Amino acid sequence: MKPAAKTSSRKTLRVGLMLYAGCLPAGLLVISDVLRAVNRRLGSQRFATSWLSAVPTGLHTHDGLQLQAAQDGQAADCDVVVVPGFWSESAADIDAMLHSQQPLIAQLRSLPARTAVWSYCMGVALVAASGRLDGCTATATWWQQQHLRDCFAQVAWQPHQSVVVAKRSEMHSNMGNMGKGNSLISSHITAAAANGYLALVLEVLRAEVPPAVLSDVQHLLLLPHPATVHPAFAAVELSALQDPLRQRLLGYAQATPASLLDVAGAAEVIGVSARTLSRRMDASSVSAGAWLRLVKLKQVGDRLASSRLPAKAIAQELGFSDEAAMHRAFKQVTGLTLLGYRQAYSRGLS
Repeated sequence: MKPAAKTSSRKTLRVGLMLYAGCLPAGLLVISDVLRAVNRRLGSQRFATSWLSAVPTGLHTHDGLQLQAAQDGQAADCDVVVVPGFWSESAADIDAMLHSQQPLIAQLRSLPARTAVWSYCMGVALVAASGRLDGCTATATWWQQQHLRDCFAQVAWQPHQSVVVAKRSEMHSNMGNMGKGNSLISSHITAAAANGYLALVLEVLRAEVPPAVLSDVQHLLLLPHPATVHPAFAAVELSALQDPLRQRLLGYAQATPASLLDVAGAAEVIGVSARTLSRRMDASSVSAGAWLRLVKLKQVGDRLASSRLPAKAIAQELGFSDEAAMHRAFKQVTGLTLLGYRQAYSRGLS
């Protein structure tokens, strides 16, 4: 991997990788490897990682592997702390982990206001328990969303999002200390699913490194895609979007009910005229309106593949006028019925 010229003057960002008993550490190792690769590609120390733990002794992970923080990392000295997930099959599993991890929760609670916390999978529950997500939007693993809502009503849960970036108002006064262009570094980020670490780190790198660097790192590290999706959705795959305008459009479309999606509304949100937006999107093979609808239909596909939710519930959650309208639009794009898609792309659900 050939290093790029040392042109960036931005400060090194200190990223703390948090270990705790019962955690799923694979994501932390991937994040560490990716950030190291980015440093080498940039030819500068953009990210510095350290391993953290709320207790000084060795920790047994979910599968029994014993780990111990090899570096003397201090969470309070980090710009960002990353909290991995843990395995849970029931609400009781979550409650048990929250009870056993009180030292970690207390450490997260005591972090300076300037410290951003990134979490994924059920690690989000530990961050929510610390109070650092109060008043913030957040997402987490879909199958425990109801219990999370019951436990942490002060969090604005967005289960339809795979990644949610939410600034805390009290951090705004500290953003000047973080350097220009570091809006994600000064934010809390949550990601859904056990492999949410990949979506999380890609979200960060899209904002923090040049597109060419990110592309090189993705290809040279051969990062896997989190799941197989229908070819019809290739145009709205997050990992394929390097145009900032389309990245902003993606967020708008994901958060807007399907029945309210329109080009004029999208243009207003991202600050361009509808004519300008249409012209820029028409340069590709998909019009602006069709692209927005495709984002929504991909969300339908994601729900079908990763949950047992009935079609009616998916239609209601994503804001379609009714189940029949969603079914017609989905089949027109994919050539598959809702049931056929679920059977073909279901991610290991029994």
